[in-house]
Amino acid sequence: WKEKGVMVVTHPVTGKQITIGAEVSDARQLKSVLEKVENDGCDFLLAPLWHSRLDDALSSGTNPIAAAKSASELLPFCRSEDELSLGEWGTGVVGRINPWIRLDSPIDKVRRYSEICFLQELAFANYVSLPAVVLALPVGAVSGAAMSNFARTVSAALHTYGFTQILLRIPLEFGAPASSTGPGSAVSVSSSGGGEDGTLESDPWEVWNYVRSLCGGHPNLGIALEMSSELPSKPALERWLAEPISMFLVDRAAFVPNKAGYPVLHRRHQDFLKAVFQYRPMLCLSGEGSIKIKSDSPYRVYVQYLAHLFGKQSPGSDSEQFMEPFLDLLQPLDAPFKLGLDSQTFDVVDRDSVKYARYGDAIGAFFGDRRTNADATAVIVVLGAGRGTMVAKVLEIANAADRKVHVFALEQNQNALVALRNMVVDSKWSNVVVVQSNPRAWETASRADLVVADMIGSFGDNELLPEYVDSIARVMKDDCVVIPSSVTSFIAPVTSPKLAAELRGLGSTSQGGARSKWERPYSVAFHRAQAVSPAQPCFEFVLPRSAATPTRSSRSTDASGSLPDVSTSANSSLGFDRTECLSFGIAEGVQLHGFAGYFEARLYGDVVLATVPESMSHGVLSWFPTFLPLFKAVALPSESFCQVQLWRRTSGGRMWYEWCLLAPEVLPMHNPNGRSFCLSIA
Repeated sequence: WKEKGVMVVTHPVTGKQITIGAEVSDARQLKSVLEKVENDGCDFLLAPLWHSRLDDALSSGTNPIAAAKSASELLPFCRSEDELSLGEWGTGVVGRINPWIRLDSPIDKVRRYSEICFLQELAFANYVSLPAVVLALPVGAVSGAAMSNFARTVSAALHTYGFTQILLRIPLEFGAPASSTGPGSAVSVSSSGGGEDGTLESDPWEVWNYVRSLCGGHPNLGIALEMSSELPSKPALERWLAEPISMFLVDRAAFVPNKAGYPVLHRRHQDFLKAVFQYRPMLCLSGEGSIKIKSDSPYRVYVQYLAHLFGKQSPGSDSEQFMEPFLDLLQPLDAPFKLGLDSQTFDVVDRDSVKYARYGDAIGAFFGDRRTNADATAVIVVLGAGRGTMVAKVLEIANAADRKVHVFALEQNQNALVALRNMVVDSKWSNVVVVQSNPRAWETASRADLVVADMIGSFGDNELLPEYVDSIARVMKDDCVVIPSSVTSFIAPVTSPKLAAELRGLGSTSQGGARSKWERPYSVAFHRAQAVSPAQPCFEFVLPRSAATPTRSSRSTDASGSLPDVSTSANSSLGFDRTECLSFGIAEGVQLHGFAGYFEARLYGDVVLATVPESMSHGVLSWFPTFLPLFKAVALPSESFCQVQLWRRTSGGRMWYEWCLLAPEVLPMHNPNGRSFCLSIA
């Protein structure tokens, strides 16, 4: 609906847009109020839907719902559609549900009459094609049963009116000054259903999670998140970034005057607002500001400031712009390994200047360390040569180091081989031999000084890097070096209702039925997802295997710490099987939907290539994080921990991953024996 001709704020570089609106409590003359806020630069009005005849009762503190002797006294409850044109309703107004409606009331009459009024307002919103309505959560100490009544009515409305979004108005922090117009602004609630006295705990996110859960995660249930002068902790803020924030209300009381007397936000408020910008919700000014504005346009200076902050946003790096079409797109992790890999994928890989620069640094460092026999011809094997970009990088660095090289370029993709062979001919690479062969079957009399393996996967080893390097060990010299020299996978717990909903919407595969989609790793450019604890190292492989020193990992323990440790921090007699048990501290209550997978590859010496958020090589294009989903969302309480165990298994010419949650809840094993996902070790 934001594309139906409304005025919007446009970023000067990217062309991205946001809409900014204003909330009004008194809209007796709705058309004139709408014109006024539009003249102030606003795009829409957050306005009450009830008829103006009720305003006198509301302003006097009388609850017309409680005072009514019968439901008929409350009708008609809504204002007339004739106040605005259909186009003005559909593009210029977001409805605000009457704050005196108490869907949670323990008094039967009040609750029943409230339901009648709520459904009438929602029916009116649907009738005039409003894009959304905003419903405040109950105020005060409300029992779990009362909140369940609230959620039941909302759930029924969501299933009745399928075209109107219901946004729950939630403050970032309870008890903070916030702009509410009468009762009905907020209540705290716990996903556990309440404390010993039946009331609900004080955490705004728990409010949302409780109602969202009872409504089954309906796609038309969103959040109108309100920022006031007080902000909670950083972890409490960040978890909201994974949630469906459709509207972001900025209380004018949160603004402070600058030296010139104009309203601005504190730095911490600015930082969170800028983080919210990336999701482009509707912005809405709420409440009454304390700054005296000498103007007939009270909203204009606020709109200008918000537009200024949005316009100052960095357009993003090349890699961030490249990722946009792939945000939150679930791609099966096995797709990149198919021999029929398409040209678009190779285009992405070949454009990754950061990756090739790091590989170039590693190859240069190798030549720098191998100064003895500098006149000898170094034999180099490129595993996964693709269309020739890595081969070109090897020759470029060798030429810069004034070293003679003979290169074997191994590639199995027939279409990529066409480009590779053309590059060899067109570039007159007389020292390059193209090999179309499975590395396991390849034989040569030459012995390699260096193996450059362009086979790092988004989870480190998921492109069978250890197996492929090991398969050509017979053609390596005793002092042969492999780039990368080691690769370590990392995982972190992730909350992402969006990805969980996407998975629920996926069809079942023929093998494994409905469960199979939950037992597969995916490659995902995370957007509406947040890691809720720092990533920890998982599986480590040292290359080649002969360079590894078997050690026992101190990280592998079960919930009791007593499970026998069969993991290794490097390659050992166990081959390439691994297991790791990891525990993660959780600062704030959140839902767990799965685990994000990353990697850190030590290419050579101190040259590192990584996708781990804490040590990321910024600008890489070749890898999105891996997502290991869970069968169901699991509630993680504040100041708790979660524990997961993962396995990398190989058997019968296959490799697969298995994983299970051990705490705070035990879930069934995912992908046992590779029943839903495995890779062929050809």
